[in-house]
Amino acid sequence: MNPSTSHTAWMVTILVLVFGSIGIAAEPASKPVSDFSDAAAAKNWLSVNDNVMGGVSEGGFRITDDKTLEFSGKISLDNQGGFASIRTQSADLGLDGFDTIALRVKGDGRTYYLDLRAAKTFAAASYRAPLKTQKDTWQEVRVP
Repeated sequence: MNPSTSHTAWMVTILVLVFGSIGIAAEPASKPVSDFSDAAAAKNWLSVNDNVMGGVSEGGFRITDDKTLEFSGKISLDNQGGFASIRTQSADLGLDGFDTIALRVKGDGRTYYLDLRAAKTFAAASYRAPLKTQKDTWQEVRVP
């Protein structure tokens, strides 16, 4: 199948990325940024998919019974689309004095990305780090 064809029906099921926790650290101190032990934590997250630009990809999340945040979706190249994501609401994460973000993740072996954006700006003031996952394995990923 040619993914550059605009009328392709190519649909790729991807994405099972599970976050057990997200925190920041400045050795030896640390503090949680997101904790999913309470289902109310879901109110801080939202899905943003390519349908904002006419695509038809689908992605979303849920807080699991194991108190993790699970992201899953399908990517479609129809209508020149091709992304599915989840994001937190804008918030002051209190990163001053910390030098590392630690994420506890379990994935499907694909690489995902952590994007950090400065408050009230768009992509011009952002930092992006790859999150390489190992299939069905919990791992801690540390991002300087």
